[in-house]
Amino acid sequence: MGLMVAAFAIILPETMSAQTLRGVVTDAISGEPLIGATVKLVEAEKGAVTDIDGNYRIEVGQTGRYTIETSYVGYETGIMKEVLIAGAKEAVIDIELRENSQELGEVIVRPRVNKLSTVNPVAIAGGVMLSMEEANRYAGGYNDPARLVTAFAGVAGDASSNGISVHGNAPQFMQYRIEGVEIFSPNHFADLYGAGFGMVSALNSNVISNSDFFVSTFNANYNNALSGVFDVKMRAGNNEKYENTVQLGTVSMEWTSEGPLSKKNNSSYIINYRYGFTSLARELGILETEGSQYDFMDMSMKFNFPTKRAGTFSLFALAFYDKAWDVELDIEDIHSIYDATSQDGKLFNALAGVSHKIHFDNKWTWRTTAAFNMQNNKSDMEYWGLKRTASGQLLMPLAYEGKDYPFSYLKQNENRIVVNTELSKQLTPHWLTQFGGEYSHRFFDLSYRTAENVYEPVPEAPYYATKDNTGLASLYWSNLWKPVEGLSLNLGISGSYFLLSKDVSIEPRVSMKWEPNTRDAFSLGYGLHSMIEKLDAYFLRDANGNMANKDLGLSKSHHMLATYSHKFTDNLVFRLNAYYQYGFDTPVGINGSTFCTVNRLFNYVDEPLVNKGNTRNYGGDITSSSI
Repeated sequence: MGLMVAAFAIILPETMSAQTLRGVVTDAISGEPLIGATVKLVEAEKGAVTDIDGNYRIEVGQTGRYTIETSYVGYETGIMKEVLIAGAKEAVIDIELRENSQELGEVIVRPRVNKLSTVNPVAIAGGVMLSMEEANRYAGGYNDPARLVTAFAGVAGDASSNGISVHGNAPQFMQYRIEGVEIFSPNHFADLYGAGFGMVSALNSNVISNSDFFVSTFNANYNNALSGVFDVKMRAGNNEKYENTVQLGTVSMEWTSEGPLSKKNNSSYIINYRYGFTSLARELGILETEGSQYDFMDMSMKFNFPTKRAGTFSLFALAFYDKAWDVELDIEDIHSIYDATSQDGKLFNALAGVSHKIHFDNKWTWRTTAAFNMQNNKSDMEYWGLKRTASGQLLMPLAYEGKDYPFSYLKQNENRIVVNTELSKQLTPHWLTQFGGEYSHRFFDLSYRTAENVYEPVPEAPYYATKDNTGLASLYWSNLWKPVEGLSLNLGISGSYFLLSKDVSIEPRVSMKWEPNTRDAFSLGYGLHSMIEKLDAYFLRDANGNMANKDLGLSKSHHMLATYSHKFTDNLVFRLNAYYQYGFDTPVGINGSTFCTVNRLFNYVDEPLVNKGNTRNYGGDITSSSI
């Protein structure tokens, strides 16, 4: 995959119109519309006041990037910078304001810049909001949010993949969430040949809204992760007019369609389909094909159904298909039998779910999501036959025999049924509480066969085969308390239970943030985190068919993070981070084995493990960034 050096987009709206900015202003906790909120375009000196449903609309006379300032009595002023308003495509910006913890009698103006806070209102340490508008502008980012986060402090990646390493942790310890539930990695080719890596995300910035990325000490409502958490929100489609966008770049071609399902009840849809550009170029004969080949396609969609009394219902889905194979090399490029190898891999990932969110009159908010997620991997390896002598020696010069020799077959499938629910309420202006839980039941099926030596037949009996199921349950309680102006405390506790080994983990999560003035901020966080390994590690069976790792429990890690930030100007922020992580109960090999899951590369484990390993990650980073 090369860098994206050129791209163009064609926007096909229902009708051409002047530039329009519109959306809805809501309470960040309850989601209730705020009536009479003021929304201003600072540079254009234009504004609007929200109606009875919290809607606002501003007609903008000139294309450009604008600062949106939103204010409402009793709420912190919200500021969104560098919002692009251009062309016939409407800019639909939904704005969430957070209630001011101080009494209304005090006149305190503390604006909240959107990039300095997370979408999750309880998070005060270890998290960064990922702006999708920024993702569209990130050089070499392919509209891929996973590549944008590598620009954050403490996050590393490389040009050939979008596997994410946070504070030195392996990519497989990242957790991805969509619409509130844990999912498999949404990255193309992830886990096909290795663990946790990928090439480009199946989700792109055209279909998701602003999301959160956590590097450490994440809140109690995030479980089963040791590295970081990427909490992705899919955006609702335009509920007023139909828009179609076609884009073509050096990575992919894609089509996005969105519009109202019913203008009467504000229901909407958004659908995105992408097809790899290299696949298209090869089919058209404009790209030479030799060596490794990669095809991918994906589709994502969301249907949004708001109601007057029963809350908002949403249907969402994501599916992608990957294929990788090797084209036979020219004979002059072959130097040994190990050069004459071919792998054929296929990956299919599908997610489908339904979510519901309702606000009660007593200001409780209840969100529930149920989803089915599946990932099927298949990988075959073979050797291209080279002509040999009767004794088995290669003939020189090398020549193809015209026959291929299978060497290994791997099938690895996992299905998950996930249910997540959460209740939240702003009990007082100083105290916000959330509690909920998640349960996922996981079905696993793996079969691996391999020949003992090259050119020998692959045995019928699998070298490694297992089929089983288990579950992971979690409960949490998280609280945000603001005792005085400028001081925020997060107190939470989480519990996880792994059904297979009956392992229980009780995990405190504590963080604080102090803002003595409008320019400086100090935060400190601690959390105990746990995670189950990939299921192949648990379902390994020995020669007698017994599960060798049935008693293997959760991997655990203490996280500590300290951050100081200083805002030099309204557009420039300096950050200093220091972190320490101590991992324990990490699975390691036995009987002299040097294997440890933190260094895992391949997509299956074939040896007994015990929870006796320890790890340490520590360091610091300094960054400056614009806001």
